[in-house]
Parts: sequence; structure tokens; C-alpha cells
Amino acid sequence: MEKLAQKEFRHRIIAVVDRQELEFLDKVGRDALYSTGHKLSYNEIVRGLIDFMLEIGLSGDNIKSRNALRDKLKQKAVLPVGQADPKTDSQPRPGLKKA
Repeated sequence: MEKLAQKEFRHRIIAVVDRQELEFLDKVGRDALYSTGHKLSYNEIVRGLIDFMLEIGLSGDNIKSRNALRDKLKQKAVLPVGQADPKTDSQPRPGLKKA
């Protein structure tokens, strides 16, 4: 007998965002469309962020808020050389993470 392929189950999540956050996600999707011909969906954006967090080994230890999560992501991630951090820097950052 043939073994049936296991079906991958996906789960739906719901996120509540404000207008500015929604407009930012729309801009990311449109930027991708104009530069590659493929518009990123909200699902693709969120799944890409989840993949990134898995790759850098992010855990939930000592994270109590959204700001704490952002700070931990900044500690673990290294921005490419010359890219400014729009939240905290007006000047480009060096390629090393901040201590």
C-alpha cells in the first residue's frame, strides 16, 4: 500500500495593528511589487519575520512587552553596513551590533 503524504496543517492568527502599522505593511508589499513584480502579502511578511526570528535563535526569555521584544531583536540582529535604524538613529550605523 502507498503511504499517504502527511498534510501540513497551518493555523490562522489574527493581529490587531494601528493604521500606521498597516500602512507600513502595505508599503513593504508595494515596494516588493514594484521592485520584483511580486506583491508580498501580510502572511508572507509575518512568516518571513518568524523565519528570521527562528534563524537568529530568538527566545521569549525575559520578554515582557513589545518594546522588550524589539530591543532583544536589535541585540541579536546586525543591520547591514550603512543602513540607518529609523527608530533611533539619524545617521547610518556601522555593521556591528550595539553593545
